Amino acid sequence: PLILGIVQFFITMSMTILFAVVPSGCMFGDSVTGKSRKYLTSQTFTASYAPMSRSSCMASIVLWVLVFGCKFTKSYFFLTLSFRDPIRVMVCMVIQGCNDRYFGNALCRNQATFTLTIMYVMDLVLFFLDTFLWYVIWNMAFSVTRSLSLG
Repeated sequence: PLILGIVQFFITMSMTILFAVVPSGCMFGDSVTGKSRKYLTSQTFTASYAPMSRSSCMASIVLWVLVFGCKFTKSYFFLTLSFRDPIRVMVCMVIQGCNDRYFGNALCRNQATFTLTIMYVMDLVLFFLDTFLWYVIWNMAFSVTRSLSLG
């Protein structure tokens, strides 16, 4: 099972890099270069990127490096490290001597699992909201800097 997980991880990483680098119009054959109007939207919108100057391209790369750097730093220190101790305690937690009138002992027996599931879901929601938050913050900083530099 470990080797299967490792192979799947590397396949996933290579496909993510491939989809990030290769334009979508060239992904599954070069069908967008034909004269057919069938692929006109693909040729116009998804396979056509606006040309950027070298300084604009570098600014875009720096923006996204800062966004993901702040996101991963915050996610590690505030989301991941805060889970270490609760997971360690709650995974082997056994609640005994609990009988409810309607649920019996099923609710108490699964309380730790239920609580961990809620914590994981909330952590995942915060993880995905971080990307937008850091993009807004750094985009505002870049916009103000650009506005001040232009005069």
